Amino acid sequence: MAEYNKAPIPGVRVNFEDYDENEIELADIEAAEQGQGAGTAAMTRIIELADWFGVNIMLVPAGDNTSSEKYQRLHEFYSRFGFYGEDAMHREGVEDPNQL
Repeated sequence: MAEYNKAPIPGVRVNFEDYDENEIELADIEAAEQGQGAGTAAMTRIIELADWFGVNIMLVPAGDNTSSEKYQRLHEFYSRFGFYGEDAMHREGVEDPNQL
């Protein structure tokens, strides 16, 4: 298998947790400065990696409840990257990196 060797995104902190055999949980993603495109760049890179390795991603948008403004903003942000669901959002990775 070819190596995936792109550099991390500067100014972005990302934490993953094992969820199960074929899925990881994106536990936390935080950009040093919001609104500058770093979060979008990080999500793009995370999705590239997940697709490369054929791993699904699960996350829970922050916020106390699904009607909060923060939750709605994050839900919309993650939806742009193909995540679906309400409380827990999922995105399925491609199984074959040659499809990329």
